[in-house]
Amino acid sequence: MKKTTALFVFAFLCLACVEENTKSESLQDEINSLQAKNDSLTKLLQDAEIESIDKIEAEILKENQDLQVDNYWFSQYDGDDFKKMGIENPREYIKNELRKKTELIPLKAVVGGTMRFGNIQLLSNKWLIADYNDGHIEGRAIYEYSIAKNKTVSFKIIDQLNH
Repeated sequence: MKKTTALFVFAFLCLACVEENTKSESLQDEINSLQAKNDSLTKLLQDAEIESIDKIEAEILKENQDLQVDNYWFSQYDGDDFKKMGIENPREYIKNELRKKTELIPLKAVVGGTMRFGNIQLLSNKWLIADYNDGHIEGRAIYEYSIAKNKTVSFKIIDQLNH
């Protein structure tokens, strides 16, 4: 009788372990499925956010270009040296070069955002001020810049104000 009882207990424990392993595997499969759905939804949200930020920034830049026929701070004389180097539109050239160098933004993006430069205003043939944001946090900084004979522009941050 003891052998039968022991055999019954052993069989019961084996079945319980198999059933528990099946439950664990099922729960792990469900966790993996939910994680994949979460990753997919996060990617869709980020793509939609970036697309909407790009559209908003394009509209703001267009409005600013329409409003800023001329730059009070950056005169035609400031751009003469650049024009001698073969750069026809120094303002746009310098702005575009800075936009390529987002690593110069002194803030790190949050909540999956991407830091980008917004409005850039040349102050002289030596300094500029630029704002930046990722849709969640923002700031602005004053940069010193210089251009080499090979038309590469180098930038150095002078000071910043972050919100």
